[in-house]
Amino acid sequence: MGYIFFDDFNRADSASLGANWSEVNGNTDIVSNAAETITLVSGYSFVETTASAFAAVKDMRVSGKFINAATSAGRLYARRVDGSNYYYLDQSATALAIYKVVAGVETLLQSTLNVPLNNDVYVLEVFGQSLRYFKNDEQIGTTVIDTGVTGAGIAAFLSFGVGWRIDDFGVEEIPAGGTYDDRWRARPSVLTSGTSTLGTKRSAYPEDAQDGGLSDAVADYRSRDV
Repeated sequence: MGYIFFDDFNRADSASLGANWSEVNGNTDIVSNAAETITLVSGYSFVETTASAFAAVKDMRVSGKFINAATSAGRLYARRVDGSNYYYLDQSATALAIYKVVAGVETLLQSTLNVPLNNDVYVLEVFGQSLRYFKNDEQIGTTVIDTGVTGAGIAAFLSFGVGWRIDDFGVEEIPAGGTYDDRWRARPSVLTSGTSTLGTKRSAYPEDAQDGGLSDAVADYRSRDV
């Protein structure tokens, strides 16, 4: 199991995130090797992946490093079928919570007290009917079972503050029978550099299942022991 899409934003400062991203609301730029919110519209900015990043999948794990989580709130989105059907992980000043939106109706599924720190790495996992969320490689709360959103979708992130920054945004497709605790580890695949490949796709290597090696996909993200 490995990344089907990964973006460390390590490129020149730019007003464009690249072809793999769609800035749906507000304005987000590349600033000092991270994605940074520049302007908000109606109080937020919203960015989602495009078809050039990866084809829609059903079972996925979406992750990102919230660089200034201690002072600014953000969200990760998974299985975003369309603008009215998706799951998201909300990071606020006091809690982590997962929500579902079905036919435009939002429902809180679970909320857990959380003290955010800068550079926290958050993960939202959607696998079949199971949803889990993680902070710095530790599961937060309990596994949630929900059947509200069943289609294949894309991924996204949202911020509520100018200057909010995210780095190391990744999407992993979970294979049949796979879970977050799989022994497969992610390693970077080789892609030609250029504007058509902004954001690096990743692939899994089976030898890591035997040596328990660490993922080099995200520098400060340590894989779980099984």
